Amino acid sequence: MKANFAILITLLCAPFIDSFAQDVGKGRPPFAEARWIGLGDPSSIHADTRFAFRQKLVLEAKPTMARIRMTADARYMLWVNGRFVGRGPARGFPWAQPYDDYDLTPFLRSGTNWLAAEVYQFGFGSGGFGLSTQGNGLYAGPGRTGLLIEGEAISPDGKP
Repeated sequence: MKANFAILITLLCAPFIDSFAQDVGKGRPPFAEARWIGLGDPSSIHADTRFAFRQKLVLEAKPTMARIRMTADARYMLWVNGRFVGRGPARGFPWAQPYDDYDLTPFLRSGTNWLAAEVYQFGFGSGGFGLSTQGNGLYAGPGRTGLLIEGEAISPDGKP
């Protein structure tokens, strides 16, 4: 049994909760229920700015499968429990904002886990994300700098 989980990530104590969306062509486009986190006013972003995101995730048991998909405006690096996982997203177009899929299973353990991301913004953000009928179903429009992430896990006993 699959168990959806919410990954909570904090930027200056601003909560973010999301749920996993199905792949394009199987129902909803990516990030259909996720909420963008970051600064709301693009004029408050200065060039060459970095944002730190971090969240504790407590698991009763090590999951048999845990995956996430994420994107950012403009670039990010991701760590789980102090181990580097990846960086991204690849360059793309506003009508097809790129995102990355990661298997976090080898990085997670039972008990307390820490997810951390650093987002780098070159200048003013374009991260007003939404759904589109073009490209991969995700677009970037005028908006704010930040991070978008969603995930799912399967526990050893099939429980959430």
